[in-house]
Amino acid sequence: MATLPDEVCCRCGRVIGRRARANLIGDEIVCTDCYNKQATRDAVQQSWSEPATEAQKTYAADLGLTFSPDASKIELHDLLDCHLSDDATAPDWLREHAAQIGATTNAYVGTVALYNRVAKRLAHIGDAPLAEWLIWHACRNILKRGNQDPCACGVSQDRVHRWVEMIVADGRVMKTLRRGVSAEPELAFETITGRRKTLAYKMAVSLAKAEIGG
Repeated sequence: MATLPDEVCCRCGRVIGRRARANLIGDEIVCTDCYNKQATRDAVQQSWSEPATEAQKTYAADLGLTFSPDASKIELHDLLDCHLSDDATAPDWLREHAAQIGATTNAYVGTVALYNRVAKRLAHIGDAPLAEWLIWHACRNILKRGNQDPCACGVSQDRVHRWVEMIVADGRVMKTLRRGVSAEPELAFETITGRRKTLAYKMAVSLAKAEIGG
């Protein structure tokens, strides 16, 4: 009699044996370890929306920082992190992008911290959105558009999508990109903005330069 194949965890790739429990997160089948990690993240994320603690408020006030009296835990966390890491407050366009894809954002979050959240959120969504985000930044750098919204640099969407397909099709290149954005915030920021010349970034620049110059 034929037996059903073992399930495979969509998050970590681990085989879920017939004696083990397969869990669902949305439409993903995951192992118990990944399910528990997600549950922990969900609980932490839910707590972030609670009012800021008195300790957070006192610390921020002692540093001379200004904030709304009804600020949440995550807002005070981001305010303190931005100040202590000497980060710049994230620009409006970056916060808008973050909100569109469901990454946690607010008026106090720093640029590096938010780049990290956006990159990790895109990596979770899929390879194509992550590769597209990288390509837009490569185009911005080639065209010397400073720190403006890379998606507003004037390159056609059709071109970008074509380059995305080529990058996603190269498993070795995508591996370097995923590894870069899975690292600590500063490295994730440098990976996307091109400050780290990864294999993925070099390919993005090569593809874009061939058509838009620079």
